[in-house]
Amino acid sequence: MNRLLKTSLILLFSCFAWNVSVMAQQKTDAKPPREVPSPEKIAKKMCDELQSDLQLTDKQYKKVYKLYLKEQKARFSSQQADGASGMRPPMREGNADFEGGDGFPPTMGGERPDFGQRSGNGNVSKEEMMAAQKKKEQSMKKILNPEQYEKWLKLDKKKDKPKDGKIKANQ
Repeated sequence: MNRLLKTSLILLFSCFAWNVSVMAQQKTDAKPPREVPSPEKIAKKMCDELQSDLQLTDKQYKKVYKLYLKEQKARFSSQQADGASGMRPPMREGNADFEGGDGFPPTMGGERPDFGQRSGNGNVSKEEMMAAQKKKEQSMKKILNPEQYEKWLKLDKKKDKPKDGKIKANQ
């Protein structure tokens, strides 16, 4: 009986070990890394949506694409400038050498450290944003016919409204 018990325990342990090794070798359903869209792709997507909504001519499409591409390139360059300017605070060292010795900073709260002036979108005033929007509207008014322009204004205002009463994260 003792020998049967040892054999069954060995068999049970072997099955368990085999099961664990098989599970470890199974691939997880990891999602591929998300592709960061280029300014060109974003501008094309935006123009394609307008094409279907406003029935743009080929000439209008090209002009709107150039306008949106310029806008997206400016947005991308300002985002890259924000990232390159060191806007992210430096990481702390992984030790517990704070004053209290407990691994926490001496004070929680207090003044916010100065990480420098933001360049790009982080430091854009409301007046600058309004001026850019006004310039975009003037350009679109030149490109579109009056009916298309009115419809575009409605679409643009609808796009800017927060959904479900929530405030947009980038406002």
